[in-house]
Amino acid sequence: MSISGTAKRFDWIIDGDIKGPNSLCDIDMQVDVGVAVVPTLGAMVPGWLLAVPRTSVSCAAHLSSKSQMKLINVVKKTAGLIENFGQEAVYFEHGASTTGSLTGCGVDQAHIHVVPLGADFLRFCVDNTELNWQEVDPNEPWLSIDGLRDYYVISNFQKAYLTYPVNKKSQFIRQLVATYIGRPNEWDYKQYPHLENVSETVLKIQGEDLIHDAA
Repeated sequence: MSISGTAKRFDWIIDGDIKGPNSLCDIDMQVDVGVAVVPTLGAMVPGWLLAVPRTSVSCAAHLSSKSQMKLINVVKKTAGLIENFGQEAVYFEHGASTTGSLTGCGVDQAHIHVVPLGADFLRFCVDNTELNWQEVDPNEPWLSIDGLRDYYVISNFQKAYLTYPVNKKSQFIRQLVATYIGRPNEWDYKQYPHLENVSETVLKIQGEDLIHDAA
């Protein structure tokens, strides 16, 4: 199920480019035909990356099965890129079934967060929310999703959980991350871009000091 347009934030990825207008975070760090791997604004910890399909689609559940397998393989490779950032990688998605949904965090394009948070983050999410989390296959987390509903997926690559939000909220899992790391007010990427963490991410992975280069 494709969408008619994408938010400008990721247009460069859909267009097949390897760099976009923001020199700090619009850079494909893995250069894959089907999925871009990029640093992200609002990285509350260094090593925070996004895996973004190069197909115009609002969530991963709307991709074909073949494209979903491609995406999960890139997500696993992305976890390998951040293995030296001090914690085990987890991945999560705010799955917006339609454009303009609060669940999509203001970006009408599917993207998977891959973050060095440690495996215990999953238990934190399940224990600290009143949502009905269902365990799913971490290799095929979108297999049983109702594509007409917004959803959240979280995984530590060993286990994965799916739930459907009762009340749609922007950046919901990012809010859980902020609380988990002890900085509960810093979840909004628009207010707290954390550019220093973006630059550290790229410097460790690619050896480029983007903040210095952009100055």
